[in-house]
Amino acid sequence: MKDVGARSEAPAAAGTGGGVLFACLPAAGLINPMLVLADELARRGIGPIAFASTEERRGEVERLGGPRPVRFVTLGPFHQDWPDIWTERQLLSMSQGGRLRAMANFLDLNIDHEFAARQYARMLTVIDELRPRLMVVDFNTGWAIDAAMTRGIPYVASMPMPASSVFMERLPRDYPTPFSGLPRRMTAAQRRYNALFRLGLKLMLLRPGSFGATVAELRRRKDEGLANPTGSSAVYADGARSIIGYSTFDLEYEFPAVPDTLRMVGTMVPDEIAAPAGGSGLDDWLAEHGSVVYIGLGTIMRLTRGQIRAVLWKLGKSQQGMLPPAAELPANLRIEEWVPSQPAVLAHPHVKVFFNHAGGNAVHEGLHFGKPLLAMPFWTDCYDLAARIVDRGVGLAVPNVERPDVEQIVRSLEHLLSDEEYSRRARELGARLRAAGGVKAAVDVIEGCLG
Repeated sequence: MKDVGARSEAPAAAGTGGGVLFACLPAAGLINPMLVLADELARRGIGPIAFASTEERRGEVERLGGPRPVRFVTLGPFHQDWPDIWTERQLLSMSQGGRLRAMANFLDLNIDHEFAARQYARMLTVIDELRPRLMVVDFNTGWAIDAAMTRGIPYVASMPMPASSVFMERLPRDYPTPFSGLPRRMTAAQRRYNALFRLGLKLMLLRPGSFGATVAELRRRKDEGLANPTGSSAVYADGARSIIGYSTFDLEYEFPAVPDTLRMVGTMVPDEIAAPAGGSGLDDWLAEHGSVVYIGLGTIMRLTRGQIRAVLWKLGKSQQGMLPPAAELPANLRIEEWVPSQPAVLAHPHVKVFFNHAGGNAVHEGLHFGKPLLAMPFWTDCYDLAARIVDRGVGLAVPNVERPDVEQIVRSLEHLLSDEEYSRRARELGARLRAAGGVKAAVDVIEGCLG
């Protein structure tokens, strides 16, 4: 894929004197839990702390830490078109239709071996300059874990996706294959599909269009002496001093390959939650409406015209032109281009249901505050989280299609609003997520690895 202006020079950074170095790709689903974690570490006085990411996240990192700020270390711009400017065709190819085909399209658009090689070299330079005692690295940022392994730096792995997806090669045959969206208890037809889906994932990188690049990358990684030449996520997990998962096995399905180093800490929600939207009047609006359905579909999902006209929600300015005329909009509808503090909205007692895309942060934040969920899964692990929501009795799911069934969505919302069992189970699961310790437990894990 085309690299859009990645810098060739190594980033400059001041030494941390043996502190903690975070490293993560800029995608919100990956970096948001780590931003909360880095902020809490800095506020506890643990450090010094540096955070390496691409330039898109500079502002958020530099606001962390209060009186003891976190230092941002630039890794240049992201390797591809930022999701905001992906074409509608590209997004649809990754999020609708057959799941194996959508996954193949996702990999084709997101895997860039040249970018990964450059970022690996940059991370080696950063590590040599900062000399950290410990790294905290996102599981999906493989080149940063490679660099930690090469330099012998102990690392904690941040795992924002379902834990099972990391250990796919070790899962039993009767376990739902990651990204399949299958439930834990499967019918005979689902078991057959599960076997075929798992085989399809294994063969995906051997397709004629990607086989040559896969082989060349494997050869390069072996020639460079990388400790994990195949890029196996399970091997990355094996090498971690500890693994932090932002869920619990009350939601995720248990599996036999769980390592002793995995700590499931629940939702990463800051102890101090900012107001929903400052002076925008959203606080007053929530107070005036006793039963609110909050609809937020993440930072990447982009709706089709048919979806926007079917259901209305938090909507970016670029898509508000596809709304029906103002006269057709109900008086009790409020549209926000951006909600600065989603946890603050979800914490409000008048919010009764959260309609979301089944992303990891959204699902766990909603359940953290005991809200039943209506999921319209967007892509990859969203399908799995939607299945778990339904299985655990804390929500319902509707398909992500270009023209949704409006009646199905309305019926689902009415069911969630009227059946108290969904609210009760969501509150119970939220209590278990909070009991896992959240931010404090995750910081304790890191402190233990530093000790």
